[in-house]
Amino acid sequence: MSDEVTRSTLARQGVQGVVFPAGGPFGIVAGALAAGIFSGHLAWLLQIMKAAGIVLVGLGGYWIWKLIANLRKRM
Repeated sequence: MSDEVTRSTLARQGVQGVVFPAGGPFGIVAGALAAGIFSGHLAWLLQIMKAAGIVLVGLGGYWIWKLIANLRKRM
């Protein structure tokens, strides 16, 4: 019972699988720079940016997993 997976769905999943993990480390570095520039006043920002980076990396892994599963459906 596999439904047909469109090419646009596969393309979207592939792009999200690459872009999300790339944005994760960027979010962590940007949070560290912002916390470093503003000293201790925005130290809480680093924790939020770290959490956001980890979530983005996890979402990227999820989309890669979905892409591979849907590629197998097309074969």
